[in-house]
Amino acid sequence: MLLAMVASLLALAGCGYVRARVTVPPSSPTPTGEVRLVAPSWRATGTPIPSTPLPTATATPTPTPIVHVVQEGDLLIHIASEYDVPMQDIIEVNGITRPDSLPIGMRLIIPRSEEEVQALLPTSTPTPMPLDVVHVGLYRTLAGSVWCMGEVENANEQALDLVQLRVSLYNTGGQLLDQSDAFTLADVVPAQGTAPFAVLLSGQSAERFASYRIEVLGAEPIEAWGGRHRSLVVEGVQGENDRDQYVVQGVVRNEGDVGARAIRVTIVAYAGDGAVVAVRQVDLDPLAAQEQRPFTATLIPAAPAASVRAVAWGMVQAE
Repeated sequence: MLLAMVASLLALAGCGYVRARVTVPPSSPTPTGEVRLVAPSWRATGTPIPSTPLPTATATPTPTPIVHVVQEGDLLIHIASEYDVPMQDIIEVNGITRPDSLPIGMRLIIPRSEEEVQALLPTSTPTPMPLDVVHVGLYRTLAGSVWCMGEVENANEQALDLVQLRVSLYNTGGQLLDQSDAFTLADVVPAQGTAPFAVLLSGQSAERFASYRIEVLGAEPIEAWGGRHRSLVVEGVQGENDRDQYVVQGVVRNEGDVGARAIRVTIVAYAGDGAVVAVRQVDLDPLAAQEQRPFTATLIPAAPAASVRAVAWGMVQAE
């Protein structure tokens, strides 16, 4: 889904962008928390929009739970069959939002009876995760679609994954016109760090919106890193505007003692006021321990880019 989203961004780039005109309605479209909207302008203002994080479900295990640690190649249907339990029970107990993509190292609590399912279900008063949505920019394409780009900021002391958010568009009367859910482009949102997102809202409803809301739907703390490679560093990142393109160069270095594979570099370009104007991901070939490799990527920013940053994640390469 992430690759499709980025491909769509590149495909629409040739159509050109016009800054979305957004006004503040007399009252919030929905009653869940305060939302500060971008003032009318043809350029991205980068005004932070505090999200309304929903509580993150936390399971309360029994004294002697069965725990399955997800390994590479594990599928939820096979795990359920191995323990002879309904797959839906595992999903509900562990609050799984993406059953088709289990992160390696994730600890799954396996319920053994219907009583355990009820006991292990998330509590009704879970602790909210302190997450904010920052550096937001909305851009209308000539085709009438609207790109919403920004970053999720993690104020926690623990890294997160499976961070999902929702972008909603409203008319002047506060009625919902369009809505789309997405995950952050980078799988990991580091502790005290950020990860970008890009959401495309299309159709006639996108053309008529007057205000919007962004909220974080959920996130999962990374309890075990599993096969993730944590020693990839991106250095020397520089960008240069070339007409309607932004050419980015940098070097990815493996500072670890083991090789890295499935390396993906996430690149974020910002306007002078801090709003995200472009995102892109590029894949690199495996890197041996202490090896480095340069990369070049071309972004199509929705407004002139003034700065850029990049981060790389990958998997540990089997010896």
